[in-house]
Amino acid sequence: MPEMQLKDGSNMRDIFDLCQKHGLPSLAQGMIEFPPPETLRNLAAKTVMKTGVHTYRTRMGEQDYRDSITGLVQKVYGETVQPDNVLAVAGVAGGVTAALFHLRKSRPEANVAIMEPFYTYHSLEVERAFCRPPIVIPVAGSDPLPNWAELRARAEGGEVHGVIVTNPLNP
Repeated sequence: MPEMQLKDGSNMRDIFDLCQKHGLPSLAQGMIEFPPPETLRNLAAKTVMKTGVHTYRTRMGEQDYRDSITGLVQKVYGETVQPDNVLAVAGVAGGVTAALFHLRKSRPEANVAIMEPFYTYHSLEVERAFCRPPIVIPVAGSDPLPNWAELRARAEGGEVHGVIVTNPLNP
């Protein structure tokens, strides 16, 4: 296999381009390599022709969507969440930024932790929102497993007021 190397500061687009160059599937988040299912494309084509689709939606997301999310959380996790506590965004970046800015507004002294492994984007967003770096919670041991014990200790000790957790298989 040819040597592959990414330069410092590379992002998901660079990973995608490198994979394309070498004929590899890209696991970088955010780059779509396969077309959506035909049924979904047909439904989308039909939906965009409806009146009212091309207007601004509610800030928090459509009510039926938020109700469905609360039902899913109840079914899967056994937790009760009110629909007014669900923020529906068109992508994770907007959700992360909105959550961080809300935390900063309601608690400017708050400290945010990010758990390894993490996206550098999340670290930069915490710095942008709070003008200081996040607290990094290292993995527990040699496997990429979240260190819940350290996070709990820091949260219960009042050191951490918000946390960003990502999937350890897709940082």
